[in-house]
Formats: sequence, structure tokens, C-alpha cells
Amino acid sequence: PDQLRRCLPKPTPVFLDQTAWQPARVESGAPPQPLRELYLYWDFVRRNEVALLQNGYVGKRLWRGLGQALLSPEPRLENANNEAETGRLYWLRLLLQGLNLLAARAGKLVITAPDLTTVPPFWTDTETAQVIAVVRAWTSLTVSPDPDPDADSYYPQYGNARRLLFKTLRSRAVNDWLTVDDLMDSLAAQDENFLFADRTQVESRRSSGYYYNNRFSGTPAQLLKLFSAAEGRFVRNTIQEMLLRLGLAEVGYATATEKEWSGVRLPALGQQALAALDDGKPGKRTKQDAPADDSAAPPASGRVVVQPNFQILALGPVALATLAKLALFAERRKADQSVFEYHLSRESVNRGKQAGLHV
Repeated sequence: PDQLRRCLPKPTPVFLDQTAWQPARVESGAPPQPLRELYLYWDFVRRNEVALLQNGYVGKRLWRGLGQALLSPEPRLENANNEAETGRLYWLRLLLQGLNLLAARAGKLVITAPDLTTVPPFWTDTETAQVIAVVRAWTSLTVSPDPDPDADSYYPQYGNARRLLFKTLRSRAVNDWLTVDDLMDSLAAQDENFLFADRTQVESRRSSGYYYNNRFSGTPAQLLKLFSAAEGRFVRNTIQEMLLRLGLAEVGYATATEKEWSGVRLPALGQQALAALDDGKPGKRTKQDAPADDSAAPPASGRVVVQPNFQILALGPVALATLAKLALFAERRKADQSVFEYHLSRESVNRGKQAGLHV
């Protein structure tokens, strides 16, 4: 009973020994793709006027152009009714605003840099520093980039849930597998209300047959079933769509043909990124995050090749700051995971000069 629970000490989560559980198949992610998509979205806003609707969303007519910021198609774009349903597009915008690279001003989405030629320090950071900054920005978000209509009516605490999830994951040793069931149990043991503030209140009304407050109502059994399902979706979506994509987590499948992963672990980069959340305020850069300027950043291993036909190829992991400068005086014609292709013309050079770029 809730009356008795309040008198008991707060339990300390205890993980069972999971050394016996090993996945049959492991899936890993890598930072370059989501970081490049962040850059491409930012660059589109830098070079185009992006008007906002009265509700603050980007309108449908701009989705196609912004979709070019994606290195692979986003299936949710076709059936989306508003920006919040556009999947990765909405994810990118929220993160860029959390990183203070974009801002909503006077009905428009604009870059925060003082002019077109200024490359913000984030793009000159090391890849690890960029990933850490993205995690900080993500943790500071109070909304979810993946709308959950079944849960959003019950006022989920996404920011609180993210922080507790990250804390729980980084409490494990590097490369130590944690099953999804044990992860959910640990979150509940630390804070039953980690996602829904009313969960314990609903629990205490199990015998009454009905629960209501000034925000929502329903039978306790139905509400608790909904809460549990939403908590599971939240944990899986956060790991799958953010930590895995950024290369901060690996997921394991119980069998080689299993479609839904059963366990998660953090590699060294994941431990470093989540531990860095303790070093500064979420969403804010710290002095340790990045070099102060281009010259301090380590050279990227990619290369830029200029062809006699005025074609410019950025091959491999070329620094994002370099791509930002190329886009000022050359027309980008192709962007994928391995190469960015540009074309140099009289018009593109003049455009760069008009923007304030000097030869």
C-alpha cells in the first residue's frame, strides 16, 4: 500500500548478473551520418528562408527541401500531418535549437550565427565533442521528437525520464549487456514515476475502480497498462533513435533472426558521452567540449579534390566546418555518406562574395 511504501527506505537497484546472456547478433551505429544530417539541415536554413506557421511548426511546402538534409529517406514524411510527425526532420530541428545553432525569431527559423560566413564553433569540434554536445542538447528537451498519441495526453516527463535512463545506462561497465526487462525494472526501482508523475497515485487507487484528476481519468487497470506500454516504447525509441544512431549504444538480438532487440550495452564512447553530462548543464557547451577554433581541431581523415571541370569532391569524413565553407561559394549537387559533390561556377562564386566571403 502507498501508506506503507512512504515509510520504507528508497530501494537501491540491484542488477542481476547478466554475464550468461550474450546476443546472437549485435547492431551498432556510427556518429558521422546523424552529425552530417544536422549540418545539412542547418545549411539549408542558412541558405533559405524558412517561415514558421502560427503554431510554430515548419510548413509542409518546406519539408521536401529540408528532406535533402537526410542521407537516407524518412518513411514518416509521406504521411505526416504536421512537423512533429516528420520523424528525423523534427529530431534535427529540435537538436539544432537545443545546440543554439538555430532559433525561431519573428516567425522564421534562422541561424544564430551573426552572418552567413561565420562557422559556429560546434562545426569545428571533434566528432566526440559534437556527440557529447548533442547528448546534452537531447537531455535538455522537454518534448519528444517521436510523438506518442497514446501517452502524450497523460503529461509524460520526457526530460526526467531521459536523465534517469542515461544515468542507469552509464552505471554499467563498458560493454556490459543489460536486458530490456532488467533495464525497465531498474528504472521503476529508482523512480516509479520516471515518465508519468501520476503513476503511484493511480497504483494507490487500484481497489477503487476509477481514477480521476483535473487532467485525465480512467480505470486504474487501463491507465497502468497504458503507462507500462508507453514506458517501454520510450526506452526503446530513445536507445534506437538516438543512442544507437550516434554510436553511443549497441543493441543485441536473442537470435540471429529476431526483429526486436533484447539487450543494450554502452561502448567506451557511450560511457564517455553520458558521463560528460555530469560535467556541465544539459544543452550547454563546456570548455572541455571542443577546440576554440579551426586551428585547434585535429585534422579530419577525409580529403577535398578539385577537378579540372570545376567539380569539387569532399571524400570521406571531411570536417563539417570545411563543408560549411565550401557551400558558401560552390553549389552542392550530391550528398551521401561517403562523398559530397560540389560544382564551382561564376554564379556560385559571386554568391559567396555577396555573402561576405573573401577570396
